[in-house]
Amino acid sequence: METRLVPRHRSDQLPDSLSTVLLVLPDRFEITSQLMDISCQGMKLAIPPTPVPLTIPRKTETVEVVFHASRLRVSCRCIYSSYNPDGSISMGMYVFDPHQQDQLRTLLAENE
Repeated sequence: METRLVPRHRSDQLPDSLSTVLLVLPDRFEITSQLMDISCQGMKLAIPPTPVPLTIPRKTETVEVVFHASRLRVSCRCIYSSYNPDGSISMGMYVFDPHQQDQLRTLLAENE
């Protein structure tokens, strides 16, 4: 089993105010997404099926995640993105800015 250097929180461990975020795609399209899990270094998001096909980011593209309750905006690098059979999208992202990692760490600590 892999050992993580930072704690990772599943969505069921988070308050509702943190589990829903706004995802800003590279083309500036905004969509509400659900956090599946999160750490101060990255997160996994699920985007429900949409009636219009999305241009999902490719590996290494940058997206922004906005936390509604705190108005925290975090820039992330896409690690993977894929369509699921039900039309939903799964995305993994890495928070590459150390200052934003600290802000995210603080946000998570406040909501434990």
